[in-house]
Amino acid sequence: MIKSSLQEGKMIESDGITYEMWKKGKGILKYLFLGWLIIMPIVIIILGDFSWSFIKAYLIVLFTYQLILLARKSVSSKLYFAKMNEDFIILKRDGEDSMKIHWSEISSLSRLRFTNPALYIMTLNTEKNKEFIFPTSSNLLTFSISINGLGFQRDFSIMGKHIRSMKSRKNLESFYTLEFNRFIKKVKTVANNS
Repeated sequence: MIKSSLQEGKMIESDGITYEMWKKGKGILKYLFLGWLIIMPIVIIILGDFSWSFIKAYLIVLFTYQLILLARKSVSSKLYFAKMNEDFIILKRDGEDSMKIHWSEISSLSRLRFTNPALYIMTLNTEKNKEFIFPTSSNLLTFSISINGLGFQRDFSIMGKHIRSMKSRKNLESFYTLEFNRFIKKVKTVANNS
């Protein structure tokens, strides 16, 4: 199905709903955390059961909420709407010109961990320090299972299948492997200069 739709000249597009959701940062988890942070102190004051264990739990939830907000902000600042076929990827963001990127210009491409609906993160050979993030073509065809940060993720959408196919054909590196190798090079450089 991928080859037939791409041979007709059609492009696979990101899911618009997922793009808008990640761009605007609206999510039920955000409001649940915020509600808990507002309601729990009121409930504790009314019940009169104010303890150190509550303060610790409250601070943990507050810290987690702040981390989620920072992660959302980081993702939304690098988020693009994507269209792709066998030859190139077109990235577009509101109010900006679209960027046409040939597959040969891509240095790494991976599914962004712990995101559902699926997001992909990509770097280019020319701009290795700049990351581009875009959603998959369907938010209903992704699967994630994770235990303590180690997990299995699979994108069964047309875009996910196409990305896996192009990664193997173009021998694209994983984003995480690329970043790990950069970190090791920096450590070796610092160690050699010391």
